[in-house]
Amino acid sequence: MKTTQWPVDSLPFAAPQVQAQRVFSHDTPTFVATPSNRLEGARQKVPFNPDQLTIRVRGIPNYWSLLNMYDIFEEYGTIIFMEFFEDLAGNRDGGGRINPSPAQRFWEKMSFEVLDVRGHSIKLNLHVEENRSPRTVASPVDVNRIYPESFTYEADMLEFGIMYSENQMLSMYRTQKGAKVRFTVNLFRRHIDVTFKHDFKAPPPENTAYRNLFAKWKRMIREQKAEEQKDTQQTDQGSEDEGSEPSQLEADDTFEGWERDETYRFQLQFEHLGPILEQPTEDENSRAFVFSLPDGFPPEFFRKLHAVAKSFSDDPKERIWNEWDAWFRQTSVTYHPQCTQILPTTLRQPYATIDIGRWTTYRVSFNQGNQRYPLDNMLNALKDWNIETHLVEELTVIEDAPSPVWEIIDAPDAAKTLIEELDHKQYLSFPLRYQLEAVISYGYLSEYNLDMEFIRRLRSQPESRALALLERVFDRKERIYQPLQIFDWTGIKTNVAEQKIENYCVLLRRVIITPTTVRFATPSVEYSNRVLRSWREHADKFLRVQFADEITGHKLRYHKGASKDDTFTRVHNTLTNGINIGDRHYEFLAFGSSQFREHGAYMFASDKYINASDIRSWMGNFTEIKTIGKYCARLGQCFSATRAITGVKVNITYAKDIKRNGKNFTDGVGKMSQFVAQMIAHDLKLPGRDPPSAFQFRLGGCKGVLAVSPHVQNSDVVIRPSQEKFTAEHKGLEVIRPATFASACLNRQLILVLTALEVPDSVFEQMLHKQLDDMKAAMIDPQKALERLTKNIDENHMSLAIASMINDGFMQVQEPFLMTILQLWRAYQHKGLKEKTKITVEKGAFLLGVVDETGILKGHFNTNEEQTDDNRKKQTDDVKEEQADDNLPQIFCQVSVCGIPGKYEVIEGTCIIARNPSLHPGDVRVVKAVDIPELHHLRDVLVLPQTGDRDLAGMCSGGDLDGDDYFISWDENLKPPIKNYEPMDYSPPPEALLDRPVETKDMISFFVTYMKNDRLGHIANTHVAWADKLELGVLDNRCIELAQLHSFAVDYPKTGYPAIMPRRLKPREYPHFMGKEREKTYKSKKILGRLYDQVERVDFQPIYSTKFDQRILGYTISERLLRSAKAVKAEYDIAIKRIMGQYDIKTEFEIFTTFVLKYKGCNNEYNFHEELGRLQKSLCERFQKIVYERVGGRNKPALASYVVAMYKVTHQEMVIALRHPNAHKHQKDPSKMPIMSFPWIFREILGVLAKGGAPYNGKVDYDPPTYGPGGKEKERIEELPQLDYDELPGLTTGVIDETSSGHDTSQSESEL
Repeated sequence: MKTTQWPVDSLPFAAPQVQAQRVFSHDTPTFVATPSNRLEGARQKVPFNPDQLTIRVRGIPNYWSLLNMYDIFEEYGTIIFMEFFEDLAGNRDGGGRINPSPAQRFWEKMSFEVLDVRGHSIKLNLHVEENRSPRTVASPVDVNRIYPESFTYEADMLEFGIMYSENQMLSMYRTQKGAKVRFTVNLFRRHIDVTFKHDFKAPPPENTAYRNLFAKWKRMIREQKAEEQKDTQQTDQGSEDEGSEPSQLEADDTFEGWERDETYRFQLQFEHLGPILEQPTEDENSRAFVFSLPDGFPPEFFRKLHAVAKSFSDDPKERIWNEWDAWFRQTSVTYHPQCTQILPTTLRQPYATIDIGRWTTYRVSFNQGNQRYPLDNMLNALKDWNIETHLVEELTVIEDAPSPVWEIIDAPDAAKTLIEELDHKQYLSFPLRYQLEAVISYGYLSEYNLDMEFIRRLRSQPESRALALLERVFDRKERIYQPLQIFDWTGIKTNVAEQKIENYCVLLRRVIITPTTVRFATPSVEYSNRVLRSWREHADKFLRVQFADEITGHKLRYHKGASKDDTFTRVHNTLTNGINIGDRHYEFLAFGSSQFREHGAYMFASDKYINASDIRSWMGNFTEIKTIGKYCARLGQCFSATRAITGVKVNITYAKDIKRNGKNFTDGVGKMSQFVAQMIAHDLKLPGRDPPSAFQFRLGGCKGVLAVSPHVQNSDVVIRPSQEKFTAEHKGLEVIRPATFASACLNRQLILVLTALEVPDSVFEQMLHKQLDDMKAAMIDPQKALERLTKNIDENHMSLAIASMINDGFMQVQEPFLMTILQLWRAYQHKGLKEKTKITVEKGAFLLGVVDETGILKGHFNTNEEQTDDNRKKQTDDVKEEQADDNLPQIFCQVSVCGIPGKYEVIEGTCIIARNPSLHPGDVRVVKAVDIPELHHLRDVLVLPQTGDRDLAGMCSGGDLDGDDYFISWDENLKPPIKNYEPMDYSPPPEALLDRPVETKDMISFFVTYMKNDRLGHIANTHVAWADKLELGVLDNRCIELAQLHSFAVDYPKTGYPAIMPRRLKPREYPHFMGKEREKTYKSKKILGRLYDQVERVDFQPIYSTKFDQRILGYTISERLLRSAKAVKAEYDIAIKRIMGQYDIKTEFEIFTTFVLKYKGCNNEYNFHEELGRLQKSLCERFQKIVYERVGGRNKPALASYVVAMYKVTHQEMVIALRHPNAHKHQKDPSKMPIMSFPWIFREILGVLAKGGAPYNGKVDYDPPTYGPGGKEKERIEELPQLDYDELPGLTTGVIDETSSGHDTSQSESEL
């Protein structure tokens, strides 16, 4: 981030540059300033712009550090930036530059003489670069309107608080008298930068809570020191019971050393700012403005170091220092941050001086005199960025805060009697307390707006309704200033806990821990795992925790040095001290592997019957595992999202792994009978006649893949040693996913590797052009759409579902739901092409890898097939010999024929295989696909040989067979002239072993250390940047080194060795297609840059105005069915909106198809697509089951009648919406339009109905009885919701006149 450079007339409160005491080693230079260095009283002779000043320095010894440089120049002014120059080889060349904001014109003295510890006199030559003109910014409204880059003002006061009502701000903190505030509006960076100072004083004697906490902290510190020193004699303080009250002596301990001045800084991004409210003032020279963040997400907060020396890296190779390095990220503003770190994490922060995570309304007061720019200049500029200023005459500020609701609902004070407590305490059940904290945490209700009357009325409701009311508040996502109004809401009956969910799902509470606050979410339906299923009676005591950054919801970013240590300290403290919600205390349990990568974990609320340690012991025996990472991974196996298979109890047998030359050819893969595969498919309700050939599974302490083998009979499964990770009592078979066909796609890494192997650029350009042309044609041509959809199959097979809808004629009639998801599919494809260059390979597949159990396939042998380091240049530049196909390793691949269920094609000929991500040129392997009749039972999997000198899976980016998917292409155009470059050695570094059992504290430390060193994505992006920049691309040694680092980063969760990327590998600039800041970007002319430029983003807008399908609307349905369907749809709408809210997804269509254009969260795209697919499937199955109950089973005529009713109810809601006066505006905001996907959970039945096929034969005149939840009692029409026909214009019969909305049919009352 580039800092805003302050002008020479800096504010008087600017933090002093306190020189840290630094101990130098004998070879570290010590600087002695000579008289020639001091320029006392130098005057300006010519004007200069200090904001743009750059001084080049020559003659810098190579053993000097950036801190040494800083020590020389910091006495002459504030240093903003420093850099040491280096040559192309990464060696320093004695030059450098600094950007000061000087108080003196020291550069006029053209040389400095510096005496170092070696006794050498060093002369530095200074040269002032020609001043750049100040940066300006053009208005986005009128390019001829030019503004300065930034406006800087001195403010008189800054206040933090919340909006108590629409016109009242509750002020919770204000800067101290005389403490000036720097307020900068940066138009180039599009943010407001605010800097202020706070003078901390010791808490007053009456603040006993803080003083007791301080005493407890000091006691804990003493105990820790005593333990570290292994003192055999306990001190009085160390022997005290930690839970006892501190002694008077401890409570009166002084707060020595903690009275201090701090300078803080935060930035408000334009995109998150609401309208600015101006408050009238009595003084005409004063103006006051209120800035708010409507979404409630706080800005990043920073504190400036007193000792700037601490901001310098210990790395002697560091070449750059920025003023921002001295600003450390803050998680709280409190008098004594260390002593609050012993507390559990809670939403309420009673010890905070400023609750920076939740007080997100800011009032800034200015004196208009002595400002560089008039305030109106800044306000007019902000208006061009859509930030309006409104003068609000009735705007007031409340300075005396009312008591928050915590005073009413928290546990009683032990010092008070029960009678005293009953007067002002109201206790809530845990589910109600949790949901109340959820709506408060997101700012929908404020604890300062909630009083005793609200809590009493909440408690007076049946708990089911009270929960439903708070859930509705959460779902609305709007600030409610008058909380009592929610009790007037009608039509709210059920809450989340009362919903019936599939047995393979669970209702789970989620919490997001950000650096500054806590956000609780309404319990949501999630795929279960072994632990949650086995402890289902305690399911409400599990808590899923995610650590994420503010605003973006992404993972906490790595940053060099210690500037973000506070954020990771907060993570460590949360996992160590737990989370408190009401009277429950959640403690750390464990984390699954996917959770771990996304910085998440599970916590559990222990009680006297069961605790987290008991659950970990139940999972299995891990005592022999002494590697922390591996220990965590084994525990994580129990948290994989799985389906328990109940239809068959498997019999476990064992077989040996096939190993050779230190390589395992069967790593992670076992066998199962055809019968077991059929029973799994039946349990999972998989479509099709043939069961999948393989499944990814969990079984006790075993994991990996089970592939069908004709030599395994009955209910047997065969497990290999590489699959058995620990011993466990649990022996039930659990399935993660089946092997399915998915279309192959290129990506940036794969294209870079294939380009280096001399696949012509024109191949990729032709493939891209064809895909773009086909997708464009698919929007108007049903046949082209079918062709494209069946060749571009996603992992969830939604493209095939859309194709089946087109086959049913919905595209021909322009049915709005089908046309909308077709447009979404195109926008999603364009997004993948633009952001990741995901070009579909029509002659290819993405398949699960298994092994050839027959041993027939010929493997890889160390012959002249491989291109080694010694002959690399010769083969790439001169020879490029073509190896005969007979020398190539063999694979077997039999894939589904698109559009013909049950038909398969055996691939033959030369192919390429790879595994994502492929960074090394040896990751892409050229192989020969052969037809082996003995392997015909294996379909939609990639069968790799068990023979040879080295396993093929390991050569493909270090893969194995425990669940890895492989890219395969038999496209002649993609076969590289350079075949089978020498593969990289993917052997992991040695594991770090403990000499004792792994403890919980080790797991927590490992989790936090991983977060700090999670550089996998950064290394991959750096590899792309260098591969595009360098002439040799991925063949360059720098890219080879990055590929090795990437491998280490992948293995880090198991080995504990982080991948540290050297400074010399950090790119100075990036190709334009990577979307970096424009100052760091160059225009790439290579293949990825050209492909990027040829793809335009496609905006997605749902289609609401086209006609619903008359083929279905023409069926006659009773009003009772319509009203019953309307009731179910109301539940469905809430369910799908909650999933949308959970991931901040804008439309239902993205949920239904899993083609998500944008979401908020830490999940990588592939894992998220997989997770959302499971959620979407469970949502559909849940409401299908509800419909089956309503019609008393799966009787086809009854079910068909109900599906028609579902379609008609959806149509009726759309008619009402389209007749709204603001319908045209609402159509641009899907949140204001009805949910359309409801009837499409039965898309197959809709298709048969549309075509008038058997058993319906063009008529649905059967009026079945309908049943309530559980299917036991018949529904009575008077208990069903009204259809609200009166809202529609032109109705006289009580039914919709569909011709009045442009539709072609109408119904009479008699027909209903």
